[in-house]
Amino acid sequence: MVETKLLLDIKVPDNTEILNEIEETIEKHKKDIKKGLEEKTLNLDNCKHYTQIMLNCLYALGEKSKPLFDIQDEIRDKYYTTYVKTPNLAKELYIKHLDKIHNRYNILKNRCFRLLDEIEKYAIKKFKI
Repeated sequence: MVETKLLLDIKVPDNTEILNEIEETIEKHKKDIKKGLEEKTLNLDNCKHYTQIMLNCLYALGEKSKPLFDIQDEIRDKYYTTYVKTPNLAKELYIKHLDKIHNRYNILKNRCFRLLDEIEKYAIKKFKI
């Protein structure tokens, strides 16, 4: 398939700085969480504390990604009007474009959810909750 690029005159918010901060927070606490899980030293308060940190990260990611969802229709319309004779190509390019702009948010959200899942499994097993 031929790589096609479409220049869009759509302003995508640059949240690099806040995404870097969120990533640093996740990575900083990930080490402590993993160590506590491996050594089985996390108490219930630790679990609640780390859960709250990951939920705060998820909330911040959600808030910062809202503008991306606000421009989705505009991006879709640009592709479908540019590739009006090839709607399948328009759809494919549109989806790739969305994947690209949402990628970093998705990666960070997945890291948070994985850590939350590990904390929850640990807490259920250790504290029988």
